[in-house]
Amino acid sequence: MTPIPQWAAVAIAPPQQAISVFLEWNRHSIDVTENHTIASLKPLTLAIGFGNGIEDVARGVLVYRDNVSGRNIGLIGIRQSAIRLVGQAAVGLFDVETASHNCLSWPRRRWNTWRLARTIRNDRNPHNFRMALAAVQQLMIFYIRPRPVVLVSVSESAHSNLFPMDLIGQLGPDCFTLALRSSSISVPTMTAARRVAISAIDAKFKSGVYKLGEHHKKEFTDWKSLCFPTHLTPHFGIPAISSALRICELAVDHTEQIGSHMFFICRIVSDVRTNEGPQLHHTAGFHQEFRRQRGDPFSPA
Repeated sequence: MTPIPQWAAVAIAPPQQAISVFLEWNRHSIDVTENHTIASLKPLTLAIGFGNGIEDVARGVLVYRDNVSGRNIGLIGIRQSAIRLVGQAAVGLFDVETASHNCLSWPRRRWNTWRLARTIRNDRNPHNFRMALAAVQQLMIFYIRPRPVVLVSVSESAHSNLFPMDLIGQLGPDCFTLALRSSSISVPTMTAARRVAISAIDAKFKSGVYKLGEHHKKEFTDWKSLCFPTHLTPHFGIPAISSALRICELAVDHTEQIGSHMFFICRIVSDVRTNEGPQLHHTAGFHQEFRRQRGDPFSPA
């Protein structure tokens, strides 16, 4: 009954191979491991790229499968709420209806849920982002599939910034999405300038990445003060992290506020994989515990 952290920061060489995710509907089953992401946290809304065999899906189930054991360890039931057609991309938006996991034994699942509910209930910090208990549990099941962390660069004459994000996903060959809290000070600039760069960061730089989390609310102007050396991207001339594992330039084709978040549907303008190494990822704490009990946990970041 040792307490389990809600989240785990882990080091994984991309692309992660531990978990496969399948979308199942109407007797169809298609691998969407690299094709599902978050569009908003309140309400909890998922996004899936249509195409490659995925057509209009009214209702379905996301099945999270452990690739070593072959076990299905998580399920998320979804219902379509909208479709967005942007250029050549079609993105389906889905509400979450149900979710469950079996990474822990029944007593530990109940104990873990009770502890999570107590933490949420006792949180008095007015600056913390609050979600209902059921939505938090559903979100943690989404994180069974480890999610990569990137640094997002914004650089315009009136505003520049660098901050971490993991509510990101590539939903097609050239389609990349980001879901950023509407309260972030960079949202107006990203919406107006319609261009950003993202840098995939080595897990060994976790502390520096987390320090930049304050830039979601804090003005940033001096690129030379960073602990990360930068260089300008070839198309947009936006500072990106020189030591990044991957650098993408994204042209924003569509922005939409969905509840608590601004959802950006982007087109990949350039994509350069510059280095190799384990990238910083986030996964659910109970998933890391599931792997620890089996003797093969992810390396901590």
